[in-house]
Amino acid sequence: MQVTKEELAKLAQGFEKQDILTSSGVTLAGNRYIYLSGTDRVIRAKLGKVGVHCMKTTQGMLFSGGGW
Repeated sequence: MQVTKEELAKLAQGFEKQDILTSSGVTLAGNRYIYLSGTDRVIRAKLGKVGVHCMKTTQGMLFSGGGW
C-alpha cells in the first residue's frame, strides 16, 4: 500500500476534526473510503466490502484492513 504524504496529512487532521472526513471520506493509496466512525485515536472507513482501521499512536499511525 503506497500512501502519499498528502493523504497522511489529511488523515492526521481527521483525528482532530472528524467533520473533514465525513464530507470528503478517507483517501489512502489513491482509494477513497467512506468514513464510518472515529475518535481522537481511531478512524474506521470502508470501500465496498473492504474496510480500513486507522489508529494514532504516540509515535505514528497504524493501518489495518483487508483486500489490499
